[in-house]
Amino acid sequence: MAWNIRTMKVTPITELPFYQKSNLRIAQKNLLTIDPTAKDFHEMWKRACDTAAKCIPEAKEYNKKRWDKSHMEPNFKEGDQVLVSTLNFDKIKRRKKMRDSFLGPFTIIKLRGKNAVEVKLTEEFSRKHPVLQWV
Repeated sequence: MAWNIRTMKVTPITELPFYQKSNLRIAQKNLLTIDPTAKDFHEMWKRACDTAAKCIPEAKEYNKKRWDKSHMEPNFKEGDQVLVSTLNFDKIKRRKKMRDSFLGPFTIIKLRGKNAVEVKLTEEFSRKHPVLQWV
């Protein structure tokens, strides 16, 4: 059902003849109201979002302190020898329980970024990718 409560352009009548004949009147004030519980929920949601936005910088600072406390930058150089973890080496002939935890030593050929190195692998592991991450 549509309600026509606008003033007509042709004539200055504000109500249709139907409304003039009947006692049906529309209260034009407060046609749209917001439910108080919805308004309270909206205010609560805004406060929660504001509080969360204020907490983000504190959380970033806290996480940075924790990371810096336990993290060490690698101090590898080209020519150093390193051991390689066998955690991701699936094709080693021994059973997982019996194989060594580390292989090597392998010589570092090149540094790749902050946490990756390229190593010279032996013939046995020539099918493996030579760039490994430092963890």
